[in-house]
Amino acid sequence: MMRLLIECSFVYENPTVNTGIQRVVRNVIKHLPSERDGVRCIPVAIMHGQLYEVHQLPGEEYVTPKRIWRRRWLSRLGFVRQCLDEHGSIDPRDIANSHLRAIAGRKRSWYGRRIYDSVRFCHSLLSKWHSYCGEDPAFSRPLDILPDDRLVILDSSWHADVAPVVSKLKIKNSLKVVGVFYDFIPMRKPEFCTPQLTLLFNQWVGFIVRTADGYLTISDSVGKQLRELLIDRLGVEGASKIWQKSFPLGSDMSAIPAGQRIDPDIELIFSRPESVYLSVSTIEPRKNQSYLLDAFEILWSAGFAARLCLIGKVGWLVSDLVERIRQHPELGHKLFMFNSANDASLAFAYEKSKALVFASYDEGFGLPLVEAMQRGLPVMASDIDVFREIGGNRVAYFGLNEPRNLASLVEEYENTGSFPAEKGLEGWSWVSWSDSTSMLLDGIIDCSRVDIRRE
Repeated sequence: MMRLLIECSFVYENPTVNTGIQRVVRNVIKHLPSERDGVRCIPVAIMHGQLYEVHQLPGEEYVTPKRIWRRRWLSRLGFVRQCLDEHGSIDPRDIANSHLRAIAGRKRSWYGRRIYDSVRFCHSLLSKWHSYCGEDPAFSRPLDILPDDRLVILDSSWHADVAPVVSKLKIKNSLKVVGVFYDFIPMRKPEFCTPQLTLLFNQWVGFIVRTADGYLTISDSVGKQLRELLIDRLGVEGASKIWQKSFPLGSDMSAIPAGQRIDPDIELIFSRPESVYLSVSTIEPRKNQSYLLDAFEILWSAGFAARLCLIGKVGWLVSDLVERIRQHPELGHKLFMFNSANDASLAFAYEKSKALVFASYDEGFGLPLVEAMQRGLPVMASDIDVFREIGGNRVAYFGLNEPRNLASLVEEYENTGSFPAEKGLEGWSWVSWSDSTSMLLDGIIDCSRVDIRRE
């Protein structure tokens, strides 16, 4: 019997993280059937140099201070070791940290070699200690590979020591591998990412392109980018031999954990009659909240009472923007920011807002857009391919060259009460997480069976 091994390593090791890719992984694992169309489906985590079958994803109680310390230093030392690996293809000039760059440039010297050897020794020792501590059998147990297994690398695997284990299993057990791509932003727009993420992601993409037997993407837009990448790396003939499918992410905003309370401060905002325009995303340069603030400052200077509410954790490279928001004279009046809103508060904000505003430069999918439209909340979004793919002519689009483009849409909506999109949201629907998971599995199963017949 064929088995699909659905990898969830980062989520397993980080129970408190539930945004972006981790949110997708948790929902897929939650809706994963034990069997589909004669194929067993098993969640797995790659840890301690091997595969573990996951019986249940750990909760917050799993995150002990000692485990956090071990994982943090394993990650740090692993990154340094990757930067300095003498068999890698990293040019020292591409290493952002000046100290690491200097060591990488002098690795053949006695001084550089001693530091490199020390890093490698400490990383290996800590890794063995972490393995010795083991896993709670209530959560996971070691899993042996069988001949018809397919490993689906679903999680954000570039953050973990996944590549060496997968390479070993592929060579030793002829394991088939399926790579999942959410976007190519660290490659396409590295200015929006940290140097560490850009480095790790580029290495991971190179590994997946060399290793995978097939690919999944979360939208046709990302699928097109993947096809271009494969042709560039493998040539037209090589790219044509590898199967590729896309599947849509699901959305189920009714699934709010029992007992969650709505933030009283968020309730207070919507107790007033003035319109609220909602932004839901991590505060980071790519999400472009500075554009939103510029647009609403134009509206406020013209006397409009419309308010802007930002919901999302603070990310990277945004210290100036966060300071601008926190020092803004309209903060608490027409401008609001919540960095730790729970699902109940988010659902309430979706329900009560007048529109979602989404000014992102680039996305692999755009889940807030789907969540808003599912709840009947109109959307104003930047004019990028993936938003057109999802929203069609039911979304009001604006160009990012000028904040007045968005300000004009809001002004029209406020003055006329008519949303400036070609069509309304009546009759629009989206797939659930259960449907999304089924489409993911069906794509892999169908293509894998074609591969088996070819073999």
